[in-house]
Amino acid sequence: MTPKQIIYPINYTRALFGASSALTEVEQFRKVTGGMLGGGVELIPLGRARMGIYLLVKQAIRGGKNKVILSPYTIPDVINMVVLAGGEPVFVDFVHRSTNVDVSHLEGLIADNVACVLVTHYHVNQNDFYLIKALCERKGVYLFEDCAISLSGKIDNKHVGTESDGAILSLSGFKFLNYFWGGCVFSRHKAIFQALETETREWRRLDRWDYLPQVLKTLKYDLATRYPFFDWAVFPLIKLRQRRSAEAVNLSPPRLESVAIDATLESLPSASALAEWNGKFSTVGRNLQHRRRVAAIYDQYLLEHVVAGETDKIVREGSCFVNYPIYVGQPLRNGIYKNLILSGYDIGASLYPNCHEHDKFADAKGKSSNVRDLVRSVITLPTHPRVSEHYAHVLGRTVAQAIGA
Repeated sequence: MTPKQIIYPINYTRALFGASSALTEVEQFRKVTGGMLGGGVELIPLGRARMGIYLLVKQAIRGGKNKVILSPYTIPDVINMVVLAGGEPVFVDFVHRSTNVDVSHLEGLIADNVACVLVTHYHVNQNDFYLIKALCERKGVYLFEDCAISLSGKIDNKHVGTESDGAILSLSGFKFLNYFWGGCVFSRHKAIFQALETETREWRRLDRWDYLPQVLKTLKYDLATRYPFFDWAVFPLIKLRQRRSAEAVNLSPPRLESVAIDATLESLPSASALAEWNGKFSTVGRNLQHRRRVAAIYDQYLLEHVVAGETDKIVREGSCFVNYPIYVGQPLRNGIYKNLILSGYDIGASLYPNCHEHDKFADAKGKSSNVRDLVRSVITLPTHPRVSEHYAHVLGRTVAQAIGA
């Protein structure tokens, strides 16, 4: 049995017993991460990755420019960081059956009051990134990138996030390079980096007591997705819930986690967090190649159905494939999803909700009709390291038969 999502290996004792000097670990982190990102990029490790969004948006807002254009296909807290930074979210839609931004819709949204555009890279990188970049330059607005699930992704052989005005990486529990909380914000523009450095200079470092609640949550999920707990207890409960449920997938966006800027948000990572990341950089490339191999296997059966199938071959080859979403359509999704679960396959639904349907953001300007359709039409296949190539073939064939491919 293979769960749809796992916690990549993580050292739980390090959170409780500490590590070496934070300054030494910061220096090493900047050296290794900077080498991965490429020359000229400067970065700041953060206690909470989402604060990178807050910091970048705060730098962009000036005068009467406070509109922030972004996709609503994300966690609600990303959008709330925009709001807490003083920005007003405006939602740009996707191309149909895709996670690629509709550039024509984006162009129509960029007015004189727009401070910045925030693009997110999903299972595949944004196909029209350089068109979006040129558009932002022409319109005189900042371009930022959310690379939370695309560590080591590249476009035109350059790491995602390095060709815009600034970007964030998330390195928290579910990510490829992980700790319980944390990430970094980076930019190759000196003025932006200096402003970020000034803003964060007096922030405190998180300690073990700050991390403890997140450690317990992460450990609970980690154990629940391991053998034998997942096979013997968790998945039988998932199947039972599906048998009893009239609606296979809950479409309600999750609640906001951060309603204000608290002490854990305005923070820097502990020495333990930095030591954990520094010790695991060597695993990133190996896990990336595994996800790409699994995605290539799914391609053999489901390429015509993959989300963002219009993406250029070169852009796909530089992508990270955090998962493998396929578009099956609204009329069929719930039935197919439920039948596959009951047949013993822990597949997923949509990775994210449409936050334009969240009560707090329902009145935001822009549109999200294709995003709305996507979250109701997608089945997501796993690509994580516990998915063997044999299992990927079995699952690819089974899903193809289920959808009549």
